[in-house]
Amino acid sequence: MGGDRGNQNLLIAADTIAASRGVSEPKLSPSGELVAFISTHSGERPKLCVVSVVSGQEQMIASDPSPIGVHPQGGGAFDWCPDELGLVFVTKAGAVMWTAVDGSSSRVIVGRQPIDGSVASPRVSPNGELVAYTVDDRCVAVAAMSGKWWPQLVPSSGDFVMDPSWSADSGWLAWHEWNNPNMAWDSSRWVVNRLAMPGTSAESTWRGLTWELEESAVGQPVFSPIGSALAFVCDATGWMNLWALDPVQGELSVLVDEPYEHAAPTWGPASASFAWSPDGARIAFVRNENGFGQLCVVDVASRVITEVARGWHFGVSWKGNHVAAIRSGGMTPTQLVVYDTSDWSRTTLVRGPAEGIESSLVEPVAVHWLANDGTELSGRLYRTTKANADGPPPMLLWLHGGPTDQMVVQYNGRIAFFLDRGWSILVPDYRGSSGHGRSFQRSLNGQWGILDTSDNVAAIHAAIHNGWGAADAIVPMGGSAGGFGVLHLLAAVPHLCAAGVNLYGVADLVHLAATTHRFEKYYLESLVGSWPHDEQKYREFSPIFVVDTIASPLLILHGADDVVVPVEQSKMIAEKLQLLGQAVELHIYDGQGHGWRAPEVMADELTKIDEFLQRHVAGAHRIYTAKADNT
Repeated sequence: MGGDRGNQNLLIAADTIAASRGVSEPKLSPSGELVAFISTHSGERPKLCVVSVVSGQEQMIASDPSPIGVHPQGGGAFDWCPDELGLVFVTKAGAVMWTAVDGSSSRVIVGRQPIDGSVASPRVSPNGELVAYTVDDRCVAVAAMSGKWWPQLVPSSGDFVMDPSWSADSGWLAWHEWNNPNMAWDSSRWVVNRLAMPGTSAESTWRGLTWELEESAVGQPVFSPIGSALAFVCDATGWMNLWALDPVQGELSVLVDEPYEHAAPTWGPASASFAWSPDGARIAFVRNENGFGQLCVVDVASRVITEVARGWHFGVSWKGNHVAAIRSGGMTPTQLVVYDTSDWSRTTLVRGPAEGIESSLVEPVAVHWLANDGTELSGRLYRTTKANADGPPPMLLWLHGGPTDQMVVQYNGRIAFFLDRGWSILVPDYRGSSGHGRSFQRSLNGQWGILDTSDNVAAIHAAIHNGWGAADAIVPMGGSAGGFGVLHLLAAVPHLCAAGVNLYGVADLVHLAATTHRFEKYYLESLVGSWPHDEQKYREFSPIFVVDTIASPLLILHGADDVVVPVEQSKMIAEKLQLLGQAVELHIYDGQGHGWRAPEVMADELTKIDEFLQRHVAGAHRIYTAKADNT
C-alpha cells in the first residue's frame, strides 16, 4: 500500500512512516554559513552532518565512531569550534572527539573519563582552548582541547547537572542543576563558576554564584555572545518565561513576561528553545500557544516582541545573519530551516519524513471543555478527511506521556497513519500537562491516576457531546504515563472505551518505585507521595489493583530492554487479564527500550495497532467496509 496519493483508497504504508529520516540539534557555525546537525535514518547509528546555508550541499562528517543519539526536540551531542575548522562531539562509549569540518581527520580529546558514566553536551570555550561537558548528568568536567591535561571536575552540589555554557571571555561557566527528590521542573537552579586553571587548588580558585527562587524552576542558562549577561528560562511568574541577569550590574529581569511558556520541562539536555543574536541585542525564542508553536524575537533593550513564524522550532541557533531550527507543524513535515534575519525569509535545507504523506496531514483545531470540578481544559482535535457521512468517526484519545509533558502540534507520522485510516484524534491536556503554567502543571501532584483520569473522562464526554467521535468507537491510546492513563480509563469507564492501546505503560506504582531508572527515581514522590509512608496511595493509584474492572479489549506493546518502565509492568497486567478471561494481546520487542528505534519495529507497531482496531472496534469496521466497497 502507499505510493499513488491520487487514489484515496491507497493508504500510507506503515514502513513509509517508519523509514522517515530524523534530523535534530541544528547548530550554525560561527559565521552562520554552515549548519551541523544529527541525522538518523532507518535504524542506523546517528551521523554528524553539515549542510551549507548558501548551496544546500550536505556532507556526512562523522559516523564511526558515531555521536550519541539525541531526542528530536533536544540535543547534547556536539558543538562547533570557534575557528569553524572542526567540531567536538561525544560518543556512546564516553569519549570526547574532535573532527575536521570536512571529515578528513579526527582525534580523541578525552578517551577515559574521571568518573564512570555517559557524557553529553560538549561546549567549546569561545577562545577555543577548553571544552566543558557533563558526565552521567552528575557533574561538569572541563578538559583542554589539546588533550594535554586530565579533565577537571567542577564542584557542584546538584544531584543532576545539565547544559554547561561559557561566558564570552571564556572565564565563567554556567550550568543547570537540581537535587532529589525534586525533578527539574519542580525546583532547580543555575550556577555560575569562575574557571580554575590546571595545577591550582580547585577549592581556592573556584568561586561562583548560585541563583534560585523558592518553589520555582529554571533552565537553559546561556551567556550572551557580548558582555556578561546571562539569559535563562524561569517559572517564578507562574509561566516558564525568558529572563536575563547581568552579574556585573546585579540586574535581574523578566525579558518576556506573558502567559505563555517559552520552554518545555527539562527531560534532557540542550533543548535550546531560545538563542541570542550575535550582538547580544536580541533573542529568538519559541512561544507555546496552547500547544501551537510560534517563533518570536525580543529586543533586549526595548522588550518589543516580533512574531516571526508559526510552527514549532526546536534547537534554535543564531549566528551571523541566520537563525536555524528544526521546524515542524501539523501540516509541516519535519525540516531543517534557516531564516535570513534581514527580512526573515525562510529556506528549507533538509527534510526529515519520506515523501508522500502530505495529503494525509491536517492542522488540528484547539478545543475546550470543562472538567468535573469546572476547570477549563483544552486540547487539539485532528479531524480526519476520510470519515464516513453516516455519523461521527471513530476516535483515538491520544494521551501524552510524562505526565509532565505535552503533545504539541508538530509533525507526527503515527497521527498521519491513523488519520489516513479514517480515525479522528483528540489530544487532551489533562492536569499535570506542561504548556499551561506552573499551577496547572503541579495540580496533578499527589493525585496521579485520579485527577488526570477524571479529566480524561471529561474529554470523552466532550467528544461524544460535540460529535468529535462516535460514542461506540472511542479508543484511548498512549505510551509510558499515557499508557498508565489508558489503563485507568479502561478500569474507570469501560462502557465509554471500545478498546485500549497501552504502549510501554505504567501498571504498578509499587513495582515502579523500586525499579525505575535514576532520572525518575524520585518522580513519584511528587506525583503520588513519599515512599513507604504513602504506600497505600501507591496501591490505590495503580491500575494493576483494579484490573478486574477492565472489560474492553486491550493491546499492549513493550520493549524488553525498557529501563524507565520495566517490561514486567506489562507482563503483570496481561497475565491478570488473561486469568480473568479478558481480551488482551501482549507483544514484547527484543532489543527495544522505552519506545522504538528500529524501523521494522516502528512499522510493526502501526500494523499491530491497525489490525487490533479492525478486529475489535465497530467504528473501524465501518471505515474498512466502506473502503472495500469503494475499491
